[in-house]
Amino acid sequence: ENTTTSNQVYPSTDFLLLTQSNSKLVTYFFQSTMPGPFPLVSRARSNKKRSFTKMDETPGGSTADISQASIQNPTAELQPSWWWWWEIVAVIICIVSAASLVALLKTIDNTPLDQWDLPIQPNSAVASLTTVNKVALLVPTASCISQLKWSYFTNAPRKFADLQLFDTASRGPWGSLVFLLKVSSPIKAFVAMGFSLLTILALGLDASAQQLLQFSTQEMEVNDESVVMGSAPGYISKSINPQLPTQALNTKVISLQFAIFNALQGSTFNSYFTCPSKAVRCNWDSLATLGVCSSWNSASVASDGCVTATADALGVQMSNATYAVCGYTLSNSHSGNPELAAAMYPSQVNLTFRIPSVDFISHNKVFDSHFIPGPYQEGTEFGEFWALKGPKSTNFSTQAGFKAPEAKAFYASFWWCSKIFQGITVKPSGISYTATSSERLSYLFRRSNNNNINNGSIITFAANSTGLNYTIDEATYDLLPEYFHGLLTTVASDDGYNFGYGLPLLALGGLLYQQNLENLTDSITDTVTNILRSRVFDENANITDVTGRVIYDETYIHIQWAWLLLPLAETTLVTLLLILSIAITSKQPLLKDSVLAYLATDVRDHGQKASNLRITQWTSQRELESLAEGMIVKLELDKHGQFEFSTEGTRQFGKP
Repeated sequence: ENTTTSNQVYPSTDFLLLTQSNSKLVTYFFQSTMPGPFPLVSRARSNKKRSFTKMDETPGGSTADISQASIQNPTAELQPSWWWWWEIVAVIICIVSAASLVALLKTIDNTPLDQWDLPIQPNSAVASLTTVNKVALLVPTASCISQLKWSYFTNAPRKFADLQLFDTASRGPWGSLVFLLKVSSPIKAFVAMGFSLLTILALGLDASAQQLLQFSTQEMEVNDESVVMGSAPGYISKSINPQLPTQALNTKVISLQFAIFNALQGSTFNSYFTCPSKAVRCNWDSLATLGVCSSWNSASVASDGCVTATADALGVQMSNATYAVCGYTLSNSHSGNPELAAAMYPSQVNLTFRIPSVDFISHNKVFDSHFIPGPYQEGTEFGEFWALKGPKSTNFSTQAGFKAPEAKAFYASFWWCSKIFQGITVKPSGISYTATSSERLSYLFRRSNNNNINNGSIITFAANSTGLNYTIDEATYDLLPEYFHGLLTTVASDDGYNFGYGLPLLALGGLLYQQNLENLTDSITDTVTNILRSRVFDENANITDVTGRVIYDETYIHIQWAWLLLPLAETTLVTLLLILSIAITSKQPLLKDSVLAYLATDVRDHGQKASNLRITQWTSQRELESLAEGMIVKLELDKHGQFEFSTEGTRQFGKP
């Protein structure tokens, strides 16, 4: 015959060789030692050791001629030494990984993400355990499907094409789906169908692992001693009371002056607190502190008439201009410091206006303010402030028709008080309070002070409603209101002078004229109160810290336990199916997915090799499967004790 063979020689080994002869595939068998480990494969006639022998192609060729060795129990010959141990180990790994996953999830449920100490993230840990579980369960799945096909054909005649379905199902989800749809006897193959379903469901393990962990942001409140807010139980000014003999070198007063100047522009000095930058907010329940309070009242004003003069508001003689000097009387019956107000009111104020009015610089005096400093007979008065605003333009053209323009009077009272802030919240956007209250202090007593800061006295005041006592040193008590007197007693005129020429260092009159004086009053009291309790400003020598709480946005891990059902169900199912598979196939050869088992098993029709299952040069997989579709076979022992697929006693499709 015109055949092609291989010249390669493999010593001490057995193998099969497929070659082409006359457009047919011919099998050669090389055997170094007789008999071989698979007597079922021995379809070749052996002439001598280490030789190629052509496989018998005749339909009546015998498979017994190759070996003279006695036939042993085929189950014992085909059963590997490791039995089901690989699959059992894989199931154990599957169970351990599932149990570890449950333990991990139970441990991290409802815990902050910051408490996770492993180098990998929780999602990665869950994904790793799920992957181990998935890989481990697929090992017994593939082996059991492969082994169950031999039992499937042993129990009863089946479609020969089902053999391909079993093999495809053991390879992955697509083959498993095809098996579920096409297997001819699904009830008889229910265990294999369970494994196929398991393979398909394993596709969802990764998705379920991604859904197990849910991360949410929750607020966590921590009592932190570093979170503090300043409170002033008293006031000993470092700028007013520097340690002697450095009085002339005191520079702290400049910071105090700048803070008060900014308050006149409406910029309030912020209260002192510490709150971590990473915090969502910091909270304090309440805080009581020494401060300055105020009340805003409407003052009545009456015109006293006008007289003419040739001097402007600064007293400069103007030969070519005439001015009307108009007098106004202010009175206020609602002062916050009634005793101090009674000692000074009524008060007369003059405003000047050029006649006739001009569009250019007129040197009119349009604003006058005064701050009367407290205290009054050792009271808690800080001071009284009043101001008179006149119009910038009078629109009068002649002296004869001139009348005193309408002016507006403003009035505020200041006093020492106890301020209570409740529900304090500090956020990046600022500070807020749920409630604030204040109480005017009552004078208690004065005592001598020997603290090497000053030789004055300490005055003690009481807040009657809370029982808290506050102290103020004598110098601060007397001199701070005097500073406000010099600062807020001023005038404003629309003159044309630049810097110099006798103008004040700061044009505070013009600034006050432009401001909303009611808001300015609040800015002054808030600034002074916040300065008293600020460690950063370092003006007060008597400050205590009130500890608060810090609130962080904490990321918490939450477990969605419903998504754990799939891996647990698959682990349970693969364990039960493996036990069932071992029991079902216990009396069968343990061949699993062995390819050699296919070569060792003939397909015979009434003792003869099935002639219609031939592979030629042009045979395709589809054609071979079509041939197998019409065959009904059963796996059984032949007369030599070897397994073969037999069509005897079965009804073939397309045959009578």
